Amino acid sequence: MFGIGPMEMLIIQPSYILVIPLALLLLTIHKALNLCASQNRLISPAKIWLIFIPIWGIYWQFYVVRKVSDSFAKELEYRKTSQKNTQNIVNAPGKGFGIVACLMTSPLNLGLIIGLLIGLICWVIYWIKVAQFSSYLKNEILKDENANPLTTEGKAV
Repeated sequence: MFGIGPMEMLIIQPSYILVIPLALLLLTIHKALNLCASQNRLISPAKIWLIFIPIWGIYWQFYVVRKVSDSFAKELEYRKTSQKNTQNIVNAPGKGFGIVACLMTSPLNLGLIIGLLIGLICWVIYWIKVAQFSSYLKNEILKDENANPLTTEGKAV
């Protein structure tokens, strides 16, 4: 009655396999955004999870990549960080890999295996870039805390 043929299985099967890695990537992005100052976030960390809404997620993934990259750039500017040390994290490569990953892993790719493989490679590279930025921010926050220790009342010692 509602039989699923081989073509439908080729489309449905990979999407179930990618749910767990996608959730882990979104968790990484969520944590990285939480490390950014609230005034520098161009997207709320909670809103990135809207990618899981069917059909809407196709558009939303592009929006998330752009807003996350711009949020990271604002955070670096806010911290007055040297761009030469961090350009590979948030500038063109990070955003570029994210956009290519979105293009190649979306249904718009029409199932081209080479495009899917390119998209998955770019997806992993984007994930690494976000994790690097998150690690960088954690180190910067620790430096700030060590430079300005606070007492329990929240006043500088």
